[in-house]
Amino acid sequence: MDPPAELWARWGILAIFALCCYSVIHEFMLRPTRVTTIRAAQRQVVVQETAPWRKSEIVVSIPPGTRFEIFECDSDNSVAHGVRIKSIDKGWFTVAEYVSKEDAECLASDANSKLLG
Repeated sequence: MDPPAELWARWGILAIFALCCYSVIHEFMLRPTRVTTIRAAQRQVVVQETAPWRKSEIVVSIPPGTRFEIFECDSDNSVAHGVRIKSIDKGWFTVAEYVSKEDAECLASDANSKLLG
């Protein structure tokens, strides 16, 4: 029989290995890629999320005259920004989160120009 300390060490190593495997699978296989499409004629924003094991599509209608805006995200160590738009039925719809201020300004500017036609 193994001494109790050696048994605990084996279970600890097995638990750490399982946690590392889960983290790698979650990071590279389950994280979706987001593609945002603006349909100016229908006044819609379409976000498609694609990951190797799942796919989803979100379609949000937006009222006339609405523009994309920049907001500050809650981040632990640094200031992060995001881009969102007001939707007809769901309140705020977030397109991008945790990006730099320059990237958020660029995204909002490009999205607003596409929204205008």
